[in-house]
Amino acid sequence: MTTGQPGAEVRKRVHAFLIERGPLGATAQEIENGMRLSGDTVRPRLVELRKVWLVVTRGKRPTRSGRKACVWMDAEAARLHKAERAQPEPSPSARKA
Repeated sequence: MTTGQPGAEVRKRVHAFLIERGPLGATAQEIENGMRLSGDTVRPRLVELRKVWLVVTRGKRPTRSGRKACVWMDAEAARLHKAERAQPEPSPSARKA
């Protein structure tokens, strides 16, 4: 599961993977499985992407072992998802108009 790819290339691929996942995001383990990479390859790339504000963590969900893990998301997808959730539902009287 190791790769001979330079870190910058793997970083781009990890970011693209998270963009594809949208608001669902992915844990490091899900990224590892989905991209067929080792955790030693994925986790440093996530830290690098977070340092330049391209990814963020949003909540936690269980891994295969049942432990809680951070859910990583593309920063833009997280911002858009948060904005969509923040918009109030129209009142019943407003829907009739």
